[in-house]
Amino acid sequence: MPETRTFDDVSPETWERIKAVGRDEHGTVFDPPDAATGTGTTATPVGTIVIAYTFEPETRRLSYSIEHKPFLVPESMIWNGIARTVDDCRHG
Repeated sequence: MPETRTFDDVSPETWERIKAVGRDEHGTVFDPPDAATGTGTTATPVGTIVIAYTFEPETRRLSYSIEHKPFLVPESMIWNGIARTVDDCRHG
């Protein structure tokens, strides 16, 4: 079972900024595009990363789990990147 990480105090505006960073800076494709629950798929030079997400606007909670990653990409690199993006987007 994949590890899940949860981020609290994520407003709907912050969630939109997080998705925009994913799309614009990393080429992430969100499926379905405007849903609160789905997957984000990002192509990298060494393979594809698939992250499942659930955003709960009523509790301001965002949860992620790594569903697929290339062998050469450490989970810590993915988690650190996600945490950095969430933090940056919280501060606009």
